[in-house]
Amino acid sequence: AKTAAANGIDPAQLATFALSFCDVILLNIWAADLGRYEAAGYGTLTQLFAQSLLLFPPEPNAAQKKTLLLVALRDYDEDAPVAAHEAALSDDLAALWGSIPKPAAHANTPIEALFTVEV
Repeated sequence: AKTAAANGIDPAQLATFALSFCDVILLNIWAADLGRYEAAGYGTLTQLFAQSLLLFPPEPNAAQKKTLLLVALRDYDEDAPVAAHEAALSDDLAALWGSIPKPAAHANTPIEALFTVEV
């Protein structure tokens, strides 16, 4: 995201481009960066969430195309339970999803309506 911004590419444009043809988005995060907005690339991820809601608004009772958000945690402490990292990531994603503006019709739409998250 920093490199894209340095090259004059807007994160919203990058998110729209990725969502337009990707079935899988790989989020590569250092375990130590979980919870750190800039270091973990959460700014770009927030844009991705916002753009996905605009491009693919969830429709009730319809088969919805979901994007797989595959999270690779690097350099995590193997002595720490993976569930602790997953819980921290889940909390972060919920907070990011809650922070994006949503149309009234989708104010209570959960992230799972558009994304399947795997760690």
